[in-house]
Amino acid sequence: MMEASALPDGKKETGLTQAARLFGVLAEPARLRILQLLKDDSLCGRELARGLNLTPATTCHHLEKLRLANLLSERRSGKHVYYSISDGELARAVNQSLAALDRPLPEEDQLPASGNRKSGATSRRKSRGTTR
Repeated sequence: MMEASALPDGKKETGLTQAARLFGVLAEPARLRILQLLKDDSLCGRELARGLNLTPATTCHHLEKLRLANLLSERRSGKHVYYSISDGELARAVNQSLAALDRPLPEEDQLPASGNRKSGATSRRKSRGTTR
């Protein structure tokens, strides 16, 4: 369970607020891809930029967001900064979530071609002889 942390105004942040902030950071596909690339090894910013096909500046922006959310740790070696996931449990959770999203949906849960679930529900009601 997450413990409450202090906000700049001195108020306490609840676990749900912390989780919402974390999910906000993870809502960017490039950041999820960074976590995916770092799941097995630490990489420097330049290697991550190449793997993401992004500019070093854009990659640095995403790395900073992840670092400020305490998701990444960094280690300097000469001119390079190497990043790694700071929490093994988090890495497993992210990888499990990404793996679950890669699986196809069961047939009955797939959206109709239009992407509008309501039309599919209406069609089923009509076929049973009921309408709204």
